[in-house]
Amino acid sequence: MNSSNSAGGSLSRSLEHWSRRDFIKRAGGATAVLAFTSAGLEWLEACGGQTSTSSTGGTPVEGGHVIETVNNDVFSFNPMLVIDFTSQIAAGLCFEPLLTSIGNGDQIPGIAQDLPQTSSDLLTHTFRLRKDVKWSDGKPVTADDVVFTYRLGYDPAYKAVNFPYRGDFERYLANVKAVDPYTVVFQMKRPFAPFITLHGQYGILPNHILGNLPPDQINTADFTQNGPNVVSGVFKFSKWDKGQQIVFGRNETYFRGKSHLDSYVMKVLPDSVAQANQLRSGEVDASAIDPSLVDSFKGSSSVDLVDFPQAFVIVNAYQMDPSKSGSKFFADKAVRQALLYAIDRQAMINSLYFGQASIATSIEPPVSFAYNPNAKPAYTFDVAKAQALLDGAGWKMGASGIREKNGVQLKFELMSITGIHVYESAVVVIQEQLKKIGVVATPRLVSIATIGNVVTNTRDFDMMYIGFLWQQDPDASQYYASTSSVSGGKNFMHYSNPQVDQLLAQAGAISDRTQRKQLYFQIQDMLQDDLPTPPLMVPKAVWGVNKRVKNFNLGTFDSNQNEARPWMKDVYVTDGK
Repeated sequence: MNSSNSAGGSLSRSLEHWSRRDFIKRAGGATAVLAFTSAGLEWLEACGGQTSTSSTGGTPVEGGHVIETVNNDVFSFNPMLVIDFTSQIAAGLCFEPLLTSIGNGDQIPGIAQDLPQTSSDLLTHTFRLRKDVKWSDGKPVTADDVVFTYRLGYDPAYKAVNFPYRGDFERYLANVKAVDPYTVVFQMKRPFAPFITLHGQYGILPNHILGNLPPDQINTADFTQNGPNVVSGVFKFSKWDKGQQIVFGRNETYFRGKSHLDSYVMKVLPDSVAQANQLRSGEVDASAIDPSLVDSFKGSSSVDLVDFPQAFVIVNAYQMDPSKSGSKFFADKAVRQALLYAIDRQAMINSLYFGQASIATSIEPPVSFAYNPNAKPAYTFDVAKAQALLDGAGWKMGASGIREKNGVQLKFELMSITGIHVYESAVVVIQEQLKKIGVVATPRLVSIATIGNVVTNTRDFDMMYIGFLWQQDPDASQYYASTSSVSGGKNFMHYSNPQVDQLLAQAGAISDRTQRKQLYFQIQDMLQDDLPTPPLMVPKAVWGVNKRVKNFNLGTFDSNQNEARPWMKDVYVTDGK
């Protein structure tokens, strides 16, 4: 038996003991004891069927409400600014996009009459809009609203707007123009095959409300930060008790037909144990469930378990901006690789995710058509390899037991999200694992709002344990293109590799899936070697939905993505309450 395997078995046993003991300590008393005597579950989203629902069919009952738990408060109601799940759901309820998606990723029309007409050279996309879509103040939704919304992403005049995909827009989108009140043409600078898939699903904003605001006020407008007074979606914003709940009322003029529900409530519960407890007690109707709690819901008389695949990969994102202090450690590829070799991901899956995850072998999720299950190099748990890489990079073990180089100790912060127990536990486990090779990673747990500000603006972090959410298309530009490191962009690591940039651009210019897949295989190999964000695991999605709730059709690509949930109007409660 080699040293790494021996260490892995010992670590797995200690992790199992540690995780359960730590969970009980964190969760407190009887609740945690009940959770473990009943058994365990999953955290946010998954790998199983592509759409899974609460009970469906039956004759809808009018009236009543549904309460869904969310981990954090709304960051922004503006669909062009959102970077977190809560804001994505809230914006999706209020603002209808050109296109939306069903659970398997297929796009369907939103305010567009149909999918766009795309020219053979991929340089124009023409949308014809429905004429029966109205804002809640009675004004029609027109091409001017679409033009205004997309200008926020590409027009230099709106550079101050924190749009997270500005890199894509500035590189590819030349202009969006209204041909007539119900026809919009997107003109591209160069071909980009996934543009409509990736960027056709932003909720459209009301030009007559926001169009006259100075660009530097869009981020902080009352409409954005305190709730919109005009919407086009299935629900209207009603009230926001900050830190507690966001309440939405039925939009009586919704063009697809009004919701069966009178209201929809997003209840802010940062603690995953509290979410499960309130789901069990009936105080809330729908919630993602922590991995440690899944079995406690099996056989429940009041809650259905819902699972589905997710396009979600947990990574350790490294700071690579030369102007940031953390880059002095992570600029060296050998260090980035060594830290991945030192982490026993399978032991974490077994003991923290209770088996409700799989080891990530690529930055792409397995649900992607371009997923490469054999991306190279592959990283096993190998402490000896980790130590050798650090030694070779000049990080020698010091007398204190901490590695040093040129008088600098290999010490940094490991940032993640507070309130999600599996995240809180994971960073402590990583801390313990890295300590064994002379590396000090000090956990720093912050709110999702703080994470949002770090990712969008300050970039003030060393290493971050975080999930990357993918859309239907495998294009990786959003996270890894140099152009996406601009303020508001998702390449908050400041990763830059000209070869990766070139391949991303090449893949984006091709519409044939087979050719694109080959290029994305190359990209995955490059990122697997360069390792700016070592992929750790792909967690499954398991939700609990109260049995009184029907047609709650959660799916891989229509649950927390940057678009409306197209099934929301069909949700109803059997008791009408």
